[in-house]
Amino acid sequence: MKIGMTGKTNVVKRFSRFKVAFATAALWLMVSSHFAFAAMQIEVRSRNTAVTSYVNTHLKEDILKAKPMAEAIAGFSLNEVYNDLTIVVTDAEPSSGYNGDQVLYTSNIGIQVDPSPSQYGVREFKDAFFHEFGHLIFQQYLQRHSSATLVMANLQLQYVMPNQSQDADLPYGYFEEIERFNHMQAIVMPFHELFADIFKLMVLKTEAKTSIEYTFYPFAWLESWENGDTHHALDITRNFIWNKWLTPNLNDQNKIISGGQIILKVLSDDIDRLTQPCKYDPECSFVPLKVNSDLLSILAGRLN
Repeated sequence: MKIGMTGKTNVVKRFSRFKVAFATAALWLMVSSHFAFAAMQIEVRSRNTAVTSYVNTHLKEDILKAKPMAEAIAGFSLNEVYNDLTIVVTDAEPSSGYNGDQVLYTSNIGIQVDPSPSQYGVREFKDAFFHEFGHLIFQQYLQRHSSATLVMANLQLQYVMPNQSQDADLPYGYFEEIERFNHMQAIVMPFHELFADIFKLMVLKTEAKTSIEYTFYPFAWLESWENGDTHHALDITRNFIWNKWLTPNLNDQNKIISGGQIILKVLSDDIDRLTQPCKYDPECSFVPLKVNSDLLSILAGRLN
């Protein structure tokens, strides 16, 4: 998931890559249950014949197949999400790499692929797509269950969105609130990446890339975090979930659903616990090793 900060640059340099459309949150919270959405839209603009063929013939079917499990884990209907889903598949620029992008508080997913099927096949596409779809499910859950999501949406609406112009008169406390927003965001995003990977494996099972393929070396998470990247901050927890619980239970749908429900609640609760100090201290922090240790202690006792 590509995230970059919205607002003044260099306020908190470490998180300048992050970008989240939190402004839509307040509107979503008010109208989501009353708004009529259009049908799912899929647009393919790629020279990759293998990916294009899969997207045009099987992607919608695979998304719909995942719906009952996703709804059972989340605990609410995803009809609006599915109906409003917009998917755009394009060829990546050589310098940009191949990745996905799910814009938070929307149902928009973009996947950038290698034009060559020999370099980027259907497996790689499905791996990227269902990871991004996991972000979408997790955000829907947080909007219903996490107080941190509402706090961040209010900060975005009050301080970030109205003051993006370089000529804007900054309100009192602007830099402190932007710092608070960025630190909260840096706490939330590792949990997003963790659940997105877990959800992908739940859907794809043996088709998904394994945790071994994702573990580049023992302290990848530390270097990743030091460089401002959230993707590997919770590698230790992810490897525990994948190897000790999820992989052995891939063919037990009931265990996957009940475990998924536990994981969602634990992650949401931990987000609220870790962001609680941000209300009083804009420099609230995320310490990867401590967070991983706490999560392992909780999940080891609840997942079976």
